[in-house]
Amino acid sequence: MRLYTRLEGLDDVLKELREVEKEAKHEVVNVLREETWKVVEDAKGRAPKDTGAMARGIRRSVSAKKLTATISAGGKVGGVDTYYAQFVEFGTKNMPAQPFFFPACRAHEEEIGRALSDALAKLVEGGGR
Repeated sequence: MRLYTRLEGLDDVLKELREVEKEAKHEVVNVLREETWKVVEDAKGRAPKDTGAMARGIRRSVSAKKLTATISAGGKVGGVDTYYAQFVEFGTKNMPAQPFFFPACRAHEEEIGRALSDALAKLVEGGGR
């Protein structure tokens, strides 16, 4: 013989959890947008500037669906292909490395982690509503 039980009021709890999930996703996206912009600006400031195209090519995108942020350097900028960003960052046998991209990323890692933790903690404590 099996035993069964029924929980009353669970629908309300699940609804509230779904709302918190939506708010949490929204907060994560906001933090990623704000904080990764700082990384982009830092990397642009560190980048060597012969023509400035490489610095202008440093970009970021934030995916609300995947809750990710991507920062990139290189690619086409105003008709100029800045593929050489990787050579500047890592150097070649004929040119020493001039790191600008990864130092900027590393400089903001803890700050981004703290901002995400703070935003989510605020939500959990009920301060986000």
